[in-house]
Amino acid sequence: MGEADDPVDTTMFAENTERVEQQLRLPIKVIVGNPPYRAGDINNTGNRNTKYPTLDRRIESTYVKNSDATLNNSLYDHYIRAFRWASDRIGDSGIVCFVSNGGWLTGAAGAGVRRRFKEEFNSIYVYNLRGNQRTQGEESRREGGKIFASGSRATIAITMLVKNPNSGEHGTIHYHDIGDYLTRDDKLRILRDAVDHDPEWTTLDQDKHGDWLDQRDDSYLSFIPMGVQEGVKKLPTGLFSTWSAGVKTNRDAWCYNSRRDVVEANMRRTVETYNSELDRWREAGSPKDVQAFLTKDETRVKWTHEVREDILHGKDARFNQSHVRTAMYRPFFKQWQYMDSQFNNRVYLQPQLFPYRGAKNLEIIVSERGAFITHDVPDLEVMHHGQCFPLYWYEEAKPSDVPIAHNTLFGDDQGTLVFDKSSKGEQYIRHDAITDVGLKVFQEAYPGIH
Repeated sequence: MGEADDPVDTTMFAENTERVEQQLRLPIKVIVGNPPYRAGDINNTGNRNTKYPTLDRRIESTYVKNSDATLNNSLYDHYIRAFRWASDRIGDSGIVCFVSNGGWLTGAAGAGVRRRFKEEFNSIYVYNLRGNQRTQGEESRREGGKIFASGSRATIAITMLVKNPNSGEHGTIHYHDIGDYLTRDDKLRILRDAVDHDPEWTTLDQDKHGDWLDQRDDSYLSFIPMGVQEGVKKLPTGLFSTWSAGVKTNRDAWCYNSRRDVVEANMRRTVETYNSELDRWREAGSPKDVQAFLTKDETRVKWTHEVREDILHGKDARFNQSHVRTAMYRPFFKQWQYMDSQFNNRVYLQPQLFPYRGAKNLEIIVSERGAFITHDVPDLEVMHHGQCFPLYWYEEAKPSDVPIAHNTLFGDDQGTLVFDKSSKGEQYIRHDAITDVGLKVFQEAYPGIH
């Protein structure tokens, strides 16, 4: 009914249209409800194809505009739409009170909602009922029981938003957390008691990030960044000059094992099958539908998009025994790994950090789950898609780079170049991945240490 372009039916449903127009004219000042929680229109209200272009434009110009997130799809969830519609519907004064998903209380996208609430309303009351069962372990137990039992796994909050032109408050945030480790029955009992006894409200401040809860400590901004990047270019102004994700094989069952001989056997069989299929494909006249043509025997090879593309381009494969090396597959769990750009989905820059079996290096792996350090090639999932910051990076030396009499491992070439040699005799120049800027930071923080 609030969509500007909705047609007015004056013939078939004239009585209903009159009711709608009358309701639109009414000065509604109190809106109370429990809006749908799910995202999108599918399997939600039953109106799968219902669109709200006018309402969504308002969300874009308010909540999305004030969001710090890159992805703002959650701001078009139905309960957020309900907040936006109700906030506009009450005009310059009134009350909106919803029992809703409390996801908007945290997160970068939710900052757009929080900032607009503080700007648009005089008084904001939030009673956090917790119950977020999308968490795990101790955090899940601390969240306590789900207030709607099986009806929702999300945080539930009672939110009352007050517009009052005569109020002395403007954007004042009153907050109450129901508490930790409470059962559903405990929470319902506390809510019944709150009918007669007003909760103890805490007044929250909004920081510059739009956060109300779990406000971040900005002192980290005074620290040197681990890496600085502009587009795809890595700059020498951070602590590290280069970094990489871990190896992503897309065929772990073939490329990893606790036994080296099993990895070798698996990959020899994969390479042999690949080459025999490549020969068969060529003999068949190079059919374009390579996926339908290739063998479906998954005990001999696992086909992935990039390997099928290699077939289409007539690229031969070769098993390389030196590509088998120890790797950190998961925290504190080493495996033998076959690192190969053809039969791994992505090796990223790991061949520069561990260019041959036995190369010396250390990598600090950092992700949202914490940090881990290893001297072996890391898998992508050691710290869930973390970035790996190395002590060294290597480049293969040209003949002109290598001193004639130089034949030592990790020897110094007049203090300028450091060389390393693989078991096959290839020479590599080893570079420090810690930048001069980063070294200066440490020298200033720890004077006297070189």
